[in-house]
Amino acid sequence: MEHLVIHIKKKNKLAFIKELLKAFDYLEVLEPAQLSAKEKKWLAGLEEAALQVSQHKQGKIKMKSAKALVTNDLKTITTYAH
Repeated sequence: MEHLVIHIKKKNKLAFIKELLKAFDYLEVLEPAQLSAKEKKWLAGLEEAALQVSQHKQGKIKMKSAKALVTNDLKTITTYAH
């Protein structure tokens, strides 16, 4: 099963979007209350990451490069290995 997270910018359109998605028999619309604790934690992390990317694009924050993240992780792994 694949997951898709949709952010509805206009709250007054939420009910319409839910009804539209429910009309497709191959989709399942999950409300936040139906999510497990693990799924809620994952979703919160995803939302935080999306916010950080948005802020980075706006020039509000600087993010580490993928190379810096990998290099840091490798240093951590090497430290714990010894």
